[in-house]
Amino acid sequence: MPKNNYFNSYRSGFLATHHVDDTLPVLFSGISRRAKQIYGNGLVGQIYTLVSGIGLYYEKYCELGGSTESLNGCIINGIQYGQIVGVDKSESGISSCHQLSQNYPNPFNPVTKIKFDVPLDSRLRGNDNVTLKIYDVLGKEIATLVNEGLSPGTYEVEWDGSNYPSGVYFYKLVVSGAEPLITADYSETRKMVLVK
Repeated sequence: MPKNNYFNSYRSGFLATHHVDDTLPVLFSGISRRAKQIYGNGLVGQIYTLVSGIGLYYEKYCELGGSTESLNGCIINGIQYGQIVGVDKSESGISSCHQLSQNYPNPFNPVTKIKFDVPLDSRLRGNDNVTLKIYDVLGKEIATLVNEGLSPGTYEVEWDGSNYPSGVYFYKLVVSGAEPLITADYSETRKMVLVK
């Protein structure tokens, strides 16, 4: 379907109108493939990415807190693409917006997981510089969990608070565009509680 076309569909009994955006490159199973981004504007916000030769690659629904699903692997005509068994610290996926999730569990003792999304931004080429740092209640930086260039996708990291006292801590995600002339900075901070 060409760019700027519209079509209707039903999800959970609700009518949604979808808008087809331009093609974009998606790196799946080590191969760059063409993909179409589709946006829905019904009662629930919807975003789909359809990859040429693969099918539905990513979908996001913004209802009741939202949910995101991305394809990590598949078998088509007897050929395996991506990873099918096991869980990686990073999941292959493309988000349309930055997102820092609440750590889980929270409160925690002594290990917790933090999940975040680095979106595909058509203005950017290359990796985004991502930092994820932990701060104490006084604002002092006590740990750096991530400090590197990351490609678009969903990531999950663990923090072990064994060497720190019980209390309130903050974690901050900062994403800067790969190209210095493009303003694509994002930051978000969330609170977590370590209970021993």
